[in-house]
Amino acid sequence: MLPSVPAANRSMRELRAYVKSDVGVPTSNLTYLNWREAPVQTSDAMAESLEIRLGKRCRKLRHQAGLSQLDMARDHGFSLSHYQKIERGTLDPRLSTLSKIAKCFGVSLSELVNSL
Repeated sequence: MLPSVPAANRSMRELRAYVKSDVGVPTSNLTYLNWREAPVQTSDAMAESLEIRLGKRCRKLRHQAGLSQLDMARDHGFSLSHYQKIERGTLDPRLSTLSKIAKCFGVSLSELVNSL
């Protein structure tokens, strides 16, 4: 059960973090304010999501190519915010986008995703 705070005051990210965490329901000694600031507990065994691993791979390839995120956006037809979300792992890109990214780095699509 979530704390008794209007849903309009909670972001989706906070709700997801709450559901994924082991923090549990705030009690009388854990107010909503410090619940919001409480770190999300993750286990070491929990693997990174596929989106985060893909983002790290894209960032690594971009650095190796000597490109900035702005270069990717300007020269290869991405919107800057779209590409930034991919690198942060907050966006699950389409297959066509992955193919475009692989082409930008001069690798095949299978090479881009093989190490994930």
